[in-house]
Amino acid sequence: MPTPNQPGPYDAVLGGAPTAPRDGVVLGGLDGVRQQLRAPDATVRAAALPKALTYGEAGLDLVIEVLRDDRQGLADEAYEVLRQRPEAKAKDAVARYEPLRSEKGIDYTHLRDLLKAGKWREADEETYEVMIRAVGSKSGDWFTRDELLNFPCTDLRTLDGLWVKYSQGTFGFSVQKKIDVECGAKLDGAYPGDKIWHTFCERVGWRKGYSVVYYHDLKANPSFSPAGEFPVWGVRFGVEWVGWGGCGGWFVSSLAQRLVNCSR
Repeated sequence: MPTPNQPGPYDAVLGGAPTAPRDGVVLGGLDGVRQQLRAPDATVRAAALPKALTYGEAGLDLVIEVLRDDRQGLADEAYEVLRQRPEAKAKDAVARYEPLRSEKGIDYTHLRDLLKAGKWREADEETYEVMIRAVGSKSGDWFTRDELLNFPCTDLRTLDGLWVKYSQGTFGFSVQKKIDVECGAKLDGAYPGDKIWHTFCERVGWRKGYSVVYYHDLKANPSFSPAGEFPVWGVRFGVEWVGWGGCGGWFVSSLAQRLVNCSR
């Protein structure tokens, strides 16, 4: 039972006190949300974004403002919130946003330029190069399961956001995650079993019946490719075909699980 004259857990109190001072003012409405966005606690600031959307168009405008002006350090969170919105202005703000952030000092400019130019295979190779550097290894090395399950969240969001944006929602790790779940995978980083893995591979164009598909036979075109066809470097292992073996299954599952954890 809330106390009438005390703030709720996410209400803004003028002066920043955790409880309302004797002569303090508890702000409500969008003014309260704006105050909450200036709170020192990052969790409190992030909680203000979905709350803002309860105030209609003015609240949506506020979230878009946060996306465009990242003084609160919430652009990535605002991007995730707006990605789920149906409004045209939200979709436009998401389309214009280019998140190139990295926790590990990785420069994603070249990857962005390849994707923007529609060079999907070159972008696939570049995705491997930047990801292997993000875990502190060098070109030619491979990933451990733990490295994928603990991949830097900021970098994973950047990579996925770029693939999703420039393919207009056809390619990306989050697209593959959605399909993986639809096929019955548990997203625990383990190989899901032949039945689920083969079903997934057929959905994304990596297998045809009992046969694997050669890399050069992939369509590599968002206008014709099945959803989730790229990125695919993680299941190639340096060979010229895709959709085989158990390693690809745990690779997809591990990154999918990491996306889930990074969204919490």
